[in-house]
Amino acid sequence: MKVKLGKKDLGEYIFDFLYEDKIVIELKQGEIFSKNNINQIYAYLKAKKLKLGLLINFTKKGIKFKRIVNLY
Repeated sequence: MKVKLGKKDLGEYIFDFLYEDKIVIELKQGEIFSKNNINQIYAYLKAKKLKLGLLINFTKKGIKFKRIVNLY
């Protein structure tokens, strides 16, 4: 997905999954939810004007997930 600010091209975002054109799903590996990964999902949500994202981390003990809501 290409992202623009006005007429300026800001680059291209590639997220892991988009469920029913409503929910961004991003898959990661690790025990913690990093600030960079959370900010990445916020950027996707803002660019697509969506409300909900899921950050899913695969850990040694199983799966952790975090709901991320775009309030803007």
